[in-house]
Amino acid sequence: MKTTVTKFVSGAAATLLLAGVGLGKNSYAAPHCQPIGGTVMTNFAVVNASTTLGVVDGDLKGAVAATILNITQGSNGTVVFTVQHHFVTQSGDVILTDVATATSTVVAPGLYAILNYPVHITG
Repeated sequence: MKTTVTKFVSGAAATLLLAGVGLGKNSYAAPHCQPIGGTVMTNFAVVNASTTLGVVDGDLKGAVAATILNITQGSNGTVVFTVQHHFVTQSGDVILTDVATATSTVVAPGLYAILNYPVHITG
């Protein structure tokens, strides 16, 4: 039996995603936020057709699952994913996020490169 797994490639975007987390400019965020970096890579359809599962490397090292809430065609041939993330760090801390929107482009059949993927960590 042959199993095919589709990769959700997000290395470059994850750097933006994770680096952007610490860049809040309000008075509450300033004393609590700091720049971070790393990579997030997940595989589609690991748990079910709309759930990804993967690893996080770097400052937030651990695991991530994401529920794909919606997929739409974007402008200029892009594909837009609406996603709810579920992060847990290697030390067991849970990271909560708002629903995120990932704009991607198809680089090969079943392979997407992330162009823009802002994620807001809420707790």
